[in-house]
Order: sequence, then structure tokens, then C-alpha cells
Amino acid sequence: MKSRCNINQPTNITFQPIDWTNLETIGKAISGASIWLLLFVFGISSEIKKSRKITGLIISIAIFLILAAFLFAWIGALIPTIISPWVNYILFPIIQIVVLVFLTRKSQPQKGDPASETDARIAQAQSTHAAGAGDGEA
Repeated sequence: MKSRCNINQPTNITFQPIDWTNLETIGKAISGASIWLLLFVFGISSEIKKSRKITGLIISIAIFLILAAFLFAWIGALIPTIISPWVNYILFPIIQIVVLVFLTRKSQPQKGDPASETDARIAQAQSTHAAGAGDGEA
């Protein structure tokens, strides 16, 4: 049986350069980075207002969001135009939002799940303890 893959021959992988002079490409890159830049501006400013100082965590989040913006700008520029550039400009950020919401959504605990039953018992014990502590102080 003859294999199609010859491991003795080097594989040439070529990347097409991105034409950054094309306004359509720049628009797709901006649409790819837009969600991350908005998270950067509003998320970082609200964190600074809450803590009233710039902490290491805030700097780490800022670096992450800037790198994510560059990554998704590059991905947005690589995606071929679908029907019209406006489809890319609108659809790519919407897809990013949907994926982010899906990834950050907490799953509902399943009934009969040992972890959820343990959490319920702990919460019940804490509420009973708090109610008992409130009676003794009065």
C-alpha cells in the first residue's frame, strides 16, 4: 500500500501577505479588534475607578486585551470577504460576542449532581449558623 504523504520531502507552507493598504482589509481588522478594544477602554477604566489605583492585575488584563485585539484584528483581516465587506464588519464582532457569552456563562447545576448537593448543604448550614448567631446577639 502506497502512502500519499512522503515524510522525506519538506512541506512548503506559504502565507499570503495581508494588504494593509486596502481599506476593506483595514475595516475588517478594526471590526475584529473592536470588541476587545471596547472591553479594554470600559473594563480597565471601571476597574481603576473601583480600586482607585493601577494594580498588577489591571496591567495584566490590559496587556491581555491589547494582545487579543491584535490577534482578532489579524484574524479579521485574514477572513475572506463574505458577499460584502459589511457582512464581515458586522458579523465577525457578533460571532465574537456570542462565543464570549457562551464561554463565560455559568452552567446550571444538574439535579442529583453531588457537587451541587454539597453546595446546597453548605449554603443551608451557613444560613442556619447566621440565623442562630443573630438570635444570640439580640
